[in-house]
Order: sequence, then C-alpha cells, then structure tokens
Amino acid sequence: MKSIYDIIRMYMNENNFCDFQELEEVAEGIVKIFCLIPSGIMLGMYNKPLSLIKANTFLTNDMLGKSQNEMKTLIINELEKYKLSSGNLY
Repeated sequence: MKSIYDIIRMYMNENNFCDFQELEEVAEGIVKIFCLIPSGIMLGMYNKPLSLIKANTFLTNDMLGKSQNEMKTLIINELEKYKLSSGNLY
C-alpha cells in the first residue's frame, strides 16, 4: 500500500501545471478555485496577495461526477476562446 507521501509525490510530479477558475471570494484576496490539471481536477483556495494555491482535494478524471465534468468542459471551452482571441495564454 502506498503512503500518503507517495501519493502526493506522484500527484505533484504529474500535475505541476493548472488552469483555474475563481469561484467565490471567502475573505479579502482569498477565493475558492476549481483547477484543471492533467489527470483531472483540483479544488482549493487561492491567496491572491501571496500568489499561493492551496490544494484541498483532487479528483482523477475517472472519479469526476456530472457537475464536475460540466465545470471542466466549461473551463476548457473558455480557455480555448481566450487562446483564439489572444494567440497566447501568457
């Protein structure tokens, strides 16, 4: 059986990039986020002043429910529109 540290290490190695959407501000400069990662999604918090993302949980693609898949599709579509209009994400 893998330890929690092995699971986190594997997760971080495979998911070092994310596209996220802000969901709700819970305090000044702190927002809940929904992130797309290569292996699925991550739910967490974003501290804007510190530019810090805290991952509360992550779900692999095969674990996603209907609403999570809908949110993932929405974010992918919005990112594609942005890429087409600007030519670059950066």
